[in-house]
Amino acid sequence: MILHTVNKPSALSLCLPLLANDDIVLLIEDGIYALAENTQPLQELNCHVLKSDIYSRGMEERIPDWAIELDARGFVELVTQCDKVQSWF
Repeated sequence: MILHTVNKPSALSLCLPLLANDDIVLLIEDGIYALAENTQPLQELNCHVLKSDIYSRGMEERIPDWAIELDARGFVELVTQCDKVQSWF
């Protein structure tokens, strides 16, 4: 299982074709804007978002119910549960 951290919407298009069924996507920094652009592929994935980035960008009203919000502790736990971490910039 790989954790894919995506820090901008354009990087998501590079990441999506390489995901395995058990991989996890974590939207961080400006990557959370991908939720406002194209949610269809994300809705079918195990998609997480970093809560601090949601609030710092004023996106709290635009996060869909299926996206799992994580605080810093949850982020660390997720990293330790995965075999590898791949960052997409």
